[in-house]
Amino acid sequence: MKMSRRNRLASGLTGLLLGASLLGGGCNSFLSEDIYPVSTPIGEIETGMRKALDPDGRYASAKSYVQRQVSQEVRWLEDNEGEVLTDVKFVSPDKLSMVNYVDNEPQSGVIIGGDRGWLVDYPAKRVTPLNEDRMRLVKTLTLIANPDSRLSQVFEDIKIEGCRMDDKEYYKLICKIDKDNPGIPTLNIYVDKEDFLIRMYRIGETVSKVVRYGRHEGVMIPVEIETDVDGRKTRVTVVDYKLDVKIPADEFYPPIFR
Repeated sequence: MKMSRRNRLASGLTGLLLGASLLGGGCNSFLSEDIYPVSTPIGEIETGMRKALDPDGRYASAKSYVQRQVSQEVRWLEDNEGEVLTDVKFVSPDKLSMVNYVDNEPQSGVIIGGDRGWLVDYPAKRVTPLNEDRMRLVKTLTLIANPDSRLSQVFEDIKIEGCRMDDKEYYKLICKIDKDNPGIPTLNIYVDKEDFLIRMYRIGETVSKVVRYGRHEGVMIPVEIETDVDGRKTRVTVVDYKLDVKIPADEFYPPIFR
């Protein structure tokens, strides 16, 4: 079974964001937004998010986590494409590994080890270092995955707007990684005004929507996500999640092919 490079990199919440940032996106059927001003400070929104997602502080105190997820392209009036299994491993503050498998064979990966990052094409036995702009963006997205980080500590600038879509009210957080560099896209985060759960992310024209949350080890995490890239929809389901797992250091270096 053949998978496109774009879809093999589309995985999980962090994975979907990384896939969008690394590979770009196209048009989709994004709902129209009714934007209006709000005066709610970012600190109040972050407090609400923390209480909703991590009421006992279990996630904030974690030093590592592993997550396993299954993704599948959703096709209208056609058979859905085969499953891709993705293993995500993270060690605070800046180590991340995402490897995608098809039929138990590794296909592609993103590996971040501190200040260095790589894309890995396993079938081709090729490792490609991330350039400076992509590394800046990916490191920022890695910080979002850090249990101890806050959005206001990660982004240079966050603009807050009220947003109404399909009769639902959101805080729209327009997050800029490098406000002076147009080559690094803006990340929009849509936070539900009622329960402070993140319902959607958007980078450019790539949209990731959280369909369903679930509680794992006392933490509310997205367990089903749908993304839309170039009109292609992918559904991701989390099947395993563990905090404070011991992960070998060599997981965060690229493989050496012979």
